[in-house]
Parts: sequence; structure tokens; C-alpha cells
Amino acid sequence: MLRTCSLVFLLFVLTPAAVRAQNTTHISGWEVVPDSLFLIWHIDQDQVKRLHVIEEDYDTERQHVAASARTDAEKEARLQKLCASRLNEIKGVLGADHFSDWQRRIELAGSNGH
Repeated sequence: MLRTCSLVFLLFVLTPAAVRAQNTTHISGWEVVPDSLFLIWHIDQDQVKRLHVIEEDYDTERQHVAASARTDAEKEARLQKLCASRLNEIKGVLGADHFSDWQRRIELAGSNGH
């Protein structure tokens, strides 16, 4: 019984990580705006909801592109265009100052090897 519970627990813990790993690309700009920044920036609930909708919509579109692209080059080009659109929408919600801060934090995390 304990072994079965342990296996079920591991399944639930590891499945989301495996699914996220399949959806990642090597294109920078797909980073999610972390909820912790909403608190730092004092983002209102309307902005939070809009950012979550953007993430859901673009994640769905990214999966569609990954499944429907005929070649790797086509997939790469379509994902880059989609990424640019996503970043523009996020910038529109966050505003220039918060967007710049988020980009700076991404660069710092990348240079620190995180």
C-alpha cells in the first residue's frame, strides 16, 4: 500500500515537469512573468487576469504551431513571430517600466546560470 501511494505521488509530481519540458523551446522570450513580481510591482487583479489569459492563449497557439509546422525552419520562424506578439501583449499590460524590469531580471537569471 505504501509503495503504491509513493508511486502515485511520484506520478503527480513528475508529470507536470515532463509536460513543461516537452513544451519548451530554445527561443528566448517565452519566460512566464512570475506571480512574485505581481506583488513587488503591486499589479492589480485585472492585470494579473489579463497576463494569465495571455499565457494560456499563447501556450495553446505554441502547441498548435509545434504540431502543425512542416519543417523545423517553419516551426522556428512561426514561433519567433508568435513570441514577439506575446511579448508585445505582455508589455501592453505591464507597461514599459515593469516590462523592462522583468526583462532585466530574466537576463540576470540567465547570466547567473539559473
